[in-house]
Amino acid sequence: MIYYCTPFSLERNLGKAYNEYVRKLTSNPNDWIFFIDGDCMVLDYNWGKHIEDLINKYPETGIFTAVTNRCGNNQQCYLGNRRNDEDILHHYQLSNYVKETDYLKVTEINRVISGYFFGFSRKTFDLVGGFTEINGEILKVDNRFSKRVLSSGKKILLMDGVYAFHYYRLHEVDPKHSINHLV
Repeated sequence: MIYYCTPFSLERNLGKAYNEYVRKLTSNPNDWIFFIDGDCMVLDYNWGKHIEDLINKYPETGIFTAVTNRCGNNQQCYLGNRRNDEDILHHYQLSNYVKETDYLKVTEINRVISGYFFGFSRKTFDLVGGFTEINGEILKVDNRFSKRVLSSGKKILLMDGVYAFHYYRLHEVDPKHSINHLV
């Protein structure tokens, strides 16, 4: 089974929310959980089947993540560059293009990832001890988790053919340092 969800923490402890979701969803080590940020969307109507095909091809992957337009790690951005394009139809066309050209292609990422869209198996979750729970912490939860996944010897794979539009502070005056979305 593959689960998709968007956890949120009113307590401002995202690691705790992630752990609670995983534990409530499944105890099966072969199940997969994908977390999707509230400001992120996949534009391909058949993305669930696409992800299932990638899991079947690379079942021992530690974390899967999608190509995006904007995030803190340029390795996850399409062609390695952050894009400020606001035209959702262009992003839809780009999503179709990468799906057609790179359907089962992946690229290994050897550093922590931005967690706008990422998935892992329950087996990986148990292996690394879940997410770090820190009161008041919303940021860096994905970074810590992905660092432990890498340290465990598991791979992080960018799904080159799965494109997720990520708003990621597109209109904030100082997008790199803006934390308005966290208050």
